[in-house]
Amino acid sequence: MVLVQMGQDHGLHVGRSDAGGRQDGRQPPRHRSPAGGGALRRAYPGVHQHPAAAGPGDRETPEVQQPGSVRPGRARIEQRRARPVVHVGAGEGDVPRFEEAAGGVQQRHYLSMSVHSPIVRLMTEQTDQQALLQPMPTDWTRALAVVAHPDDLEYGCAAAIADWTDGGREVVYLLATRGEAGIDSIAPDACGPLREAEQRASAAVVGVSEVEFLDYRDGVVEYGLDLRRDIAAAIRRHRPELLITLNHRDTWGGAQGGGFWNTPDHKAVGRATLDAAGDAGNRWIFTELLSEQGLEPWNGVRWVAVAGSNTPTHAADAGPGLERSVKSLLEHKAYIEVLTDQDPEEYVRTFLTGNVRQAAVRFGGRPAVPFEVFPADRIPLV
Repeated sequence: MVLVQMGQDHGLHVGRSDAGGRQDGRQPPRHRSPAGGGALRRAYPGVHQHPAAAGPGDRETPEVQQPGSVRPGRARIEQRRARPVVHVGAGEGDVPRFEEAAGGVQQRHYLSMSVHSPIVRLMTEQTDQQALLQPMPTDWTRALAVVAHPDDLEYGCAAAIADWTDGGREVVYLLATRGEAGIDSIAPDACGPLREAEQRASAAVVGVSEVEFLDYRDGVVEYGLDLRRDIAAAIRRHRPELLITLNHRDTWGGAQGGGFWNTPDHKAVGRATLDAAGDAGNRWIFTELLSEQGLEPWNGVRWVAVAGSNTPTHAADAGPGLERSVKSLLEHKAYIEVLTDQDPEEYVRTFLTGNVRQAAVRFGGRPAVPFEVFPADRIPLV
């Protein structure tokens, strides 16, 4: 039998129980989160790893449970097949668990379902289909990374970018804001220049020498024609084959529901970047880019890669650039100091290594930076 857990959020979870009667895993921790960057710390809050899948010989005597009954003790299942944990209604990497309460272990309701049940079969099929992430394309020479704030890229992409620049590829950063509203204790007129300097130092660690800012106001970036036009202009100016941006959807995590609410800036910039990929190649959209700035249309964007996506399709090997990604994020000293009470290096190293190891489960065991990739044929010009 497979136990299907109905959690408090009414999400449906399928998973194995450990021998101690608790589901290994955790709920996403809440971090102090000033407005601005650092989004990916919540996209992948899991430095805790999944328990290894049980081997074919790991069978236990099933304990039959009536549907809807409360199960206060050990939760055992028959291991008919060694499958990875399946999650429906929970964020990627979120393993349901019993939570310790003042009076002991908090009880939850379970339903028992056969592995041949249509809903269980559908869930396991979906997991099998999503099990592997494809390698990121490497047959390109120029990339443009477009995000809202300083440190957005360092929380999720820097390990991949370090490896790409090592291979002779050119990567340019374009930031919509200077992150001036991101630190409560520093006024925007002082915070903006500070965070800009930290971003330039951070980029240099991973081989990026060109960092541009669009000077939108931090925290109030709006999706619209102005933002699309400015990003399209940068695409025409730099002529990248690979365009990189950050999660443009409503939530971090929770591909099937739930998760953490995303910030307006991330949603606006990510969505505008996807649209600007098509705008940049159409001479009849934003005609002033050609007539006033002399920027010829560029339809050479072959992929848009979205970091921090709830539904990644590809991944880049994080191993070669991991140490530099740690050093790169540590350049954001002012922001990290107000974000956590931990030692900065301990915090950064734990967070980043936890993320790439979590993605390794779907990338042949190699630490990885995941992306959702939109090929050019899925990016309309009009």
